[in-house]
Amino acid sequence: KSYYIEIAAGVLTDVAGNDFAGISNATDWTFSAASLSTTVVWSGTDVDATDSYINANELAAATITGKITNQSNASNVSIAEIKFISGNGGTQHIVSDALKNAISIDTDGNWTLVNDASWTSALDGDKAYIVQVALSGTLLGNAMSGLGQTSSVTIDNTIIGTLAGTHTVTISNDAGILDNDRITNDSAVKVSLTLENALTLANDETLQVSADGTN
Repeated sequence: KSYYIEIAAGVLTDVAGNDFAGISNATDWTFSAASLSTTVVWSGTDVDATDSYINANELAAATITGKITNQSNASNVSIAEIKFISGNGGTQHIVSDALKNAISIDTDGNWTLVNDASWTSALDGDKAYIVQVALSGTLLGNAMSGLGQTSSVTIDNTIIGTLAGTHTVTISNDAGILDNDRITNDSAVKVSLTLENALTLANDETLQVSADGTN
């Protein structure tokens, strides 16, 4: 909010009895509330939560990272609590003090919650979670707080992991001269896919195979 102060001449006097000239200047003074905030992101090697799902392999490598914004230059900034909150019946989990207190915040405000079974095993499969991070700090001797959270992510233990290795795609009814020249004049062909590793899908999940036009 923006404010300005007006003081009429003669309202105030100094110790010698002289009238204060007053203030008639309408220049705004802008006041902003002190605040702390942080980004909160699922991270880790081969961890991608942009599809709103975390599979078993991703959960085994997942970390939670963020970057704190401290525009008020508060001191003693720390993470007060990290909480996993489910919106569809999953068990709520609060990260232990031991893990939380082990988090260091660098000079740029970056922080990381390491992967640990104490929290990864506490999350229920097929349940959606947000990760909420509470901050605390001190400004001019006064306590202050802040908050940040992820969007909702579903823990999916059905899919074991992302596809890895070499997978074979074959055309089984190519009526051309050669069945392996990748050229056909058939209007429709049957494409078969053989995966190098097993993949299990839930009832609401599908596997999509796409061709890039060159391979």
